[in-house]
Amino acid sequence: MFSSQCQVRCIRISLNLDTALLYLFHSVVCRMSLSDALAQIQ
Repeated sequence: MFSSQCQVRCIRISLNLDTALLYLFHSVVCRMSLSDALAQIQ
């Protein structure tokens, strides 16, 4: 699914740049809620 690919992209970008703010930005772009984003990290 597109949403799944988007989440993987967001996580991959976050890990590569190691920037929490950028991760949150891409989370919003991917229309993910903050709780979902944190769940992906944990």
